[in-house]
Amino acid sequence: MSICLSAKAICICLISVLWSGYGLAQSRVTGTVSPITSSSSEQEQAGTQSLPESVRYPLFFRFLASLDQFASKLENEGNKKAAAAWKTHVQRAAGIDDNDAEILKKIAYDCNQSLDDNHAQLASAMKRFRDQYPNGAFRKAARPPEVIQLRSDKQQILASHIDQLKSEVSEESLRKVDSYIASVFRATVRTKMAPSSSVQRGRAATHGIRKLDGGLQ
Repeated sequence: MSICLSAKAICICLISVLWSGYGLAQSRVTGTVSPITSSSSEQEQAGTQSLPESVRYPLFFRFLASLDQFASKLENEGNKKAAAAWKTHVQRAAGIDDNDAEILKKIAYDCNQSLDDNHAQLASAMKRFRDQYPNGAFRKAARPPEVIQLRSDKQQILASHIDQLKSEVSEESLRKVDSYIASVFRATVRTKMAPSSSVQRGRAATHGIRKLDGGLQ
């Protein structure tokens, strides 16, 4: 039981970090508001209703990559059993077969790389734009076509990979994945809205990531 709780706590912590980072990146590059800065009632609603595909899938794709990175760290430390368990954690937790799990990760990694490339290009374009209009003058200036196109490209990247996911992964597996995503996101929102004592327990669980040395059930 304790191992399962540790796994859930780690997944919640990873989603929390990714969600915060997603909003921070949007804020820095595009000037949009981070999802985490929404009101508590909005966060609660997000925990009970499905997030739009354009939000939940890129977060989930990053989540998959983060779990693999964590697994690689354990493997490098010689804990091959725990590493193998973490690499297949989402597949087993969601209950999908090997073929769909492999396709899912392939699409996720390809989407992550494409979004990283787009983000780097957009960040460079925004820097040039801000340099052209110093002292905050860029806020009142029209966005250059390059920036507008890169933002459009990002949406196209997301849409194409989501379409690929729907066409290559079986409907049953996709439903299971969506159910898994919803359960982890709801738990994440509840953790963020918890009173201080619960937050302290969450921090303790986060600290426990460093000490995890067992496999997963």
